[in-house]
Amino acid sequence: AVLAKYAIWGPPAEEVVYMNCDVDADGAVLDGAAQRYTLRFDKPVPAKGFWSFTIYDAETRLLAPHPSGRYKRGDRDHDMVRDADGSLTLYLQHDEPTDAPRANWLPVQTKPFQVVARLYWPDDDVLNLAYKPPAIQRVR
Repeated sequence: AVLAKYAIWGPPAEEVVYMNCDVDADGAVLDGAAQRYTLRFDKPVPAKGFWSFTIYDAETRLLAPHPSGRYKRGDRDHDMVRDADGSLTLYLQHDEPTDAPRANWLPVQTKPFQVVARLYWPDDDVLNLAYKPPAIQRVR
């Protein structure tokens, strides 16, 4: 049942790892109706292949609709802007940010959502469970 819910007969972990998150750093449900969030990577995302972060509806587990038509960001999005220290910050919010690069905007719906990370050809730290992904932070 778990496989059917997330990825029926998916490829082995050496090829791709999926990570799912539906709560913020404080344990509160991710909800685009009242909150804005950031997801900051101090180090490169640990994938030798490619990676992406996609927004899904928490209830239906389908892609979360958004008027922008955007539902994911990943390493193939070459327009993303790195922070001055080389880190990468994604902005998870319903409305387009006015104080951050639009290229780093990951639009969310105005109800509970989840973020699914896909890491293709993940680093060994991911496979041996040493890697701890950054928590999604609520903007206060």
